[in-house]
Amino acid sequence: MHPVAVYDGLAMLAIFVILLVLWRRVRGRSPEGRVYFTYLLLFGGMRFFTSFLRQDPIFLFGMQEGQLLGLIYAVAGAVALPMLANRARLDPRAKRATTSA
Repeated sequence: MHPVAVYDGLAMLAIFVILLVLWRRVRGRSPEGRVYFTYLLLFGGMRFFTSFLRQDPIFLFGMQEGQLLGLIYAVAGAVALPMLANRARLDPRAKRATTSA
């Protein structure tokens, strides 16, 4: 048995530090939403991999519920981040489309 709660806590602390550094770098620049989708990607990946250590029942497609949700979150973040980057590159008005200074 693994102390999964400890792993989750340490992973969430690491994700928080990464997001804080990222937020300070990109604050006020377009595209908006990069930090949120980075959170989805990191949290989903963490949840997917730590769910292998849990002894939860199989939910769907041979995966546990946490694995399936983590995979959905990670895929959503991985798809949205390049879309945001392309939108910012192609939209000349994007520089004025921020909500923070």
